[in-house]
Amino acid sequence: PRAGVTVVEITAFRSDILVGPPTGRTIGRGPGFEPLHLVGPNGVLIPVQVLGTRLGIERIDASKHYPNADEVDRVHLAFLLPKQAGLAVTTFHTGAGERRGPNAPDQVRSAAGGLRSESIAMHHRAKTGFSIVDLTRGERYQRLAEVEDQADRGDSYTPCLTDDPPSAYRVTRTTTLAQGPLVGGIAAEWEVLGPTGVTGGRTAASVQAGSSLVRLRIDLHHSATNHRLRLKFPLGIRGDALAGTAFGAVRRPPGRTDRSWPDETKLPTDPAHRFVAVAAGDRGLLLMAPGFFEYQWTQTGDLYLTLLRAVGDLSRADLATRTGHAGWPTPTPGAQEPGPHVIELALAPIDEAALGDPGGLTHRWEDAFLPPVGRWIRDGLATHPGRTGAELAGYGLIVEAIKPAVDGSGTVLRAVNLSAAATAGVWRFGQPIRAVQRLRADETPVESLPVGSDGCSVRFEVGAGELVTLLVRGGFESIGDERAGDHH
Repeated sequence: PRAGVTVVEITAFRSDILVGPPTGRTIGRGPGFEPLHLVGPNGVLIPVQVLGTRLGIERIDASKHYPNADEVDRVHLAFLLPKQAGLAVTTFHTGAGERRGPNAPDQVRSAAGGLRSESIAMHHRAKTGFSIVDLTRGERYQRLAEVEDQADRGDSYTPCLTDDPPSAYRVTRTTTLAQGPLVGGIAAEWEVLGPTGVTGGRTAASVQAGSSLVRLRIDLHHSATNHRLRLKFPLGIRGDALAGTAFGAVRRPPGRTDRSWPDETKLPTDPAHRFVAVAAGDRGLLLMAPGFFEYQWTQTGDLYLTLLRAVGDLSRADLATRTGHAGWPTPTPGAQEPGPHVIELALAPIDEAALGDPGGLTHRWEDAFLPPVGRWIRDGLATHPGRTGAELAGYGLIVEAIKPAVDGSGTVLRAVNLSAAATAGVWRFGQPIRAVQRLRADETPVESLPVGSDGCSVRFEVGAGELVTLLVRGGFESIGDERAGDHH
């Protein structure tokens, strides 16, 4: 189940856009966006924060009529979502005028030139850059997410970095984007004069009520070549890093360059899936990205994340880090990564105990990158249907997939146990189910499992690190049907 702040874009009608010769038609006009409030189930008022408004055009296509285009206000709203079961759908209605609902459990507010919630304080200052304070443990983290630019003479297979020091990072402007009560944000515009050109960008950091996550969005305007851009997170602690993998997590010591194998140098970077975490005592950081990424954890306690590598050749034979070609010597101008880039990350302060719970860290990743999704339907009916959902319970268990069965009958659910011990799990559904089978990963049936006495659940056992696949048939099947995605 998920609860917390959700952001959605809504549209408000301003005027018709007429197409074709004038034939006496009149242009319909509306007020555009006006203050509103949201009403949830049972008439509960939902707190709302307006994040921004801009003019736009909304076109609605029709199968038997000419498309309808309107000039609209596009408005980003943040609202506090009550607890929502997985894959469930709840309808909220708009009401005219601002009305105060219940306050958020811990509202974001301005404090000491920055932003503060119950668990996190965030600032950006000239000397310390982006900094956060873990108010729960009293730990401060400074100079976070500074950009480093280093020349790279490698190819698409193997980096070949120079020994030159990284180029200087310079912030040109700092802006407050939002000050709460649900969302607060700060943006820093910056530039790096690299070895082959200037890279400019903006890093926006935001905090939300009820969450200890700090969300980062990096917008790059990239034209430089043959280099590597990284973010630096100086932590000043020692120990191993815990990196997420496709079906678990692995501990690794700090990376180091190893030239003992003459044909190819072992680099100090490593791959991660979803997250990398480092901690000692009460001090530590969880760094998260939507998918796979490259990181480096150093002996001196610095964590790096690679934003991009820009190279111009598929393979070169003159690298100091590899002997001979790894592929054909083909130019790859697209691998210079020209143009705009948007990179989303998230981070959170943690302690050493969190490293023993990779399942919990993955749940934090889900909070950052798999939040409840809001869909605005401007002309939606007041009786728009909702739908109940599904919930997985069990220590260390993570949802890996929910999909239609290969043969089209029933819904397949996959979960993995990220803990170091066998555990019991249970799937609970918002409607009755008829039958459950345990499958192999290729969906070959293994055994039947009993449906719970409530008719809406199934229990199972799963070993340490094991992947368990179930096939569910019954009223729940519509959740695995792609057509159900029409109702968000």
